Amino acid sequence: MDYYNLVFNVIVILVSLFIILKASDLVIYGVAGYARELGLSKYIAGLVIVSIAASMPEVISSLSGLLAGKEEMMVGAILGNNMVHMALLVGIMALVGKKIKFESTLLQKSKFLMWVILLLPLGLFLDGRLGRIDGLVLILVYGIYLGFLWKKEKRAGKLKERVHLKDIWKYGLVFLGSLLAMLMAGRWLVMGAVDIAAMLNLPTFFISLTVIGIGSAIDDFAIGIRSVLKGKQEIGIGDALGSILNELVLFFGVVALIRPIEISLNTTWSALLFLVLSISLVMLFLKRKKMGWKEGLLMVGIYVVFIAVEIAKAL
Repeated sequence: MDYYNLVFNVIVILVSLFIILKASDLVIYGVAGYARELGLSKYIAGLVIVSIAASMPEVISSLSGLLAGKEEMMVGAILGNNMVHMALLVGIMALVGKKIKFESTLLQKSKFLMWVILLLPLGLFLDGRLGRIDGLVLILVYGIYLGFLWKKEKRAGKLKERVHLKDIWKYGLVFLGSLLAMLMAGRWLVMGAVDIAAMLNLPTFFISLTVIGIGSAIDDFAIGIRSVLKGKQEIGIGDALGSILNELVLFFGVVALIRPIEISLNTTWSALLFLVLSISLVMLFLKRKKMGWKEGLLMVGIYVVFIAVEIAKAL
């Protein structure tokens, strides 16, 4: 084993984590201020603005795998990252906050529709292929859902008709600058983690499902935990839900439209099963409008069992 390379990659990972954690504070500041000036709810800000930009590390990692001719790496990275969001991240947010409430009216009105939309691509996977028609359907559904959210937001009557640039440029600059730092650090983090995993001769799908899945979600962890500590948990839950919406629906839709995706159910069945379970439980908690530490412990436990199953499959 090349110990020099191992130490170098560990340093890269630690530095990347430090940058991500510092930048996440600025992201929360930028989003909260931007949303306040525009009249947007914290949930919409997290679901749309933060999640799209914060999804870039895993999207970039997935595209790298696809361009390298390894579809299993792309699929593994997305499924693994979404398991992190729905089980591990949401669980840790509940453990840190001990009791978090979901009071967004828009979140309550759209939770069933979101549950159906999130399960749609997983259902389309069942024939082992995501074709161009499937991709077109996913893109259309994504667009319709965003239109639905925007309409509901406008009905709430809080959106401002006019916002002066001088009122938002500072928040926008802080937001974009911190996100750029997080994207770069997230990329370094993934590269370092993949190099370390490769030294251990682990399967490509397992590496992408676990190492890349966790590594590329570090920025979302930072945003989620900081949002709970600052009493703005709806930004964190919006980011978690928005990230899987962007990746499962929009990203898979665009990729399938350009190039159909072949999926091995023998390899992905457990990830699909655990993801359906995690999404359904989170939606149940949203219906109850709160999560406590017990629910958080349950979600973390589900992720631990998921990882144990994947390790058993890889050995």
